[in-house]
Amino acid sequence: MTEEIAGILDDVFEISGRGTIIALREISGIFSVGDEIKIGSHISKILGVEMINYGSRELEKSMNSIAFIVKIPKAELVDKIGQNVYLRKAL
Repeated sequence: MTEEIAGILDDVFEISGRGTIIALREISGIFSVGDEIKIGSHISKILGVEMINYGSRELEKSMNSIAFIVKIPKAELVDKIGQNVYLRKAL
């Protein structure tokens, strides 16, 4: 399975009842639920795609951001902010 750079990890947070949300910037590619993402040594399927609303003061940031719901605990990803996120397309 080939990997391509999907973007840079910009933020990690948790939403009660939804799970861990990872936000990417400088995104490239097309993402689908079921694709895998890799951050460092962590791999997870994309469980959902979220739009992020940072508010009007950061409008430009929200125009180039996408977020995914993943099964990786937030605590394991916080130190990965700023690193590349890789995409593995589902077959």
